[in-house]
Amino acid sequence: MNIKLSALALGITLAYSATAAMAANNATVDLTGNDNTGFVTQINNLETDGTVRAQGNNNYGAVEQNYNNDSTAVIDVMFGGSFNSSYTNQDKTHQTSAEVNVYGGHGNFNVIDQHTTGQTTAVMRITGHGNENSIDQSNVYASAATINQLFSNSGDAYIEQRKLGAYNGHNQNATINQSYGQNNVASIVQEGAYLVATSNQSGWHNSSDIEQTGLAYTAAGQNSATVNQSGTLNDSYVQQSGHSLTANVTQVGFNNYSNVVQAGAGHNATVNQMGNNNHGVILQVGGW
Repeated sequence: MNIKLSALALGITLAYSATAAMAANNATVDLTGNDNTGFVTQINNLETDGTVRAQGNNNYGAVEQNYNNDSTAVIDVMFGGSFNSSYTNQDKTHQTSAEVNVYGGHGNFNVIDQHTTGQTTAVMRITGHGNENSIDQSNVYASAATINQLFSNSGDAYIEQRKLGAYNGHNQNATINQSYGQNNVASIVQEGAYLVATSNQSGWHNSSDIEQTGLAYTAAGQNSATVNQSGTLNDSYVQQSGHSLTANVTQVGFNNYSNVVQAGAGHNATVNQMGNNNHGVILQVGGW
């Protein structure tokens, strides 16, 4: 699955850079109607707030916050719409939060990029069908990312949390909730220490993928992955590599498949399946 849209979103941002609205601390853009564009740039500020609110179809909203402290970015798309795009970028900004809310609509692209930041939070709340949602947090610590897809069909959700430095990347939490839908895909990739990943899916023909690469900053570096699936023909895959690993997979229905792979040190994996024609595999390598 390839739904990382950072390059695409950046290209769109540059294309609309001539219409950028800049503010020292607080900036708000309200759009009503069709084919509108809202763009907010905030650089080297303290306590920055950037908000873009759109109503209608084919709107584009972007918030870019760099070299700031205590920054908040919010993008709201109301009353549906189709093929909308939203992009939020927070780079080298401490104590950041980003929020994207899309209510209804189809075929929308939503991206949150947060790089080289601390105490970072990203939240997406999406309804509609055929949407692609991506949160990328790299070179961060104490980061949390959440994607909620409700009443959505054929939607993709992707969260990536990676470390770049020797000490960054710890205390990461990623959650994907996909409820009241079908044919949804959830993918979580984490690298660092003290990792927690959760994926909840309901319906049928859903797929969940969690990959964790843990680093033991202490004697008990935490890894934890939980996948809950309900319905039929679900697919789950969990891969963990070092250190104190824990994986829990629960599947309800029939024709479900689950695969758990763990490597190095204190292993713990549990797969519970109910129904018919289920298949579960657990592989554990290495120990303390």
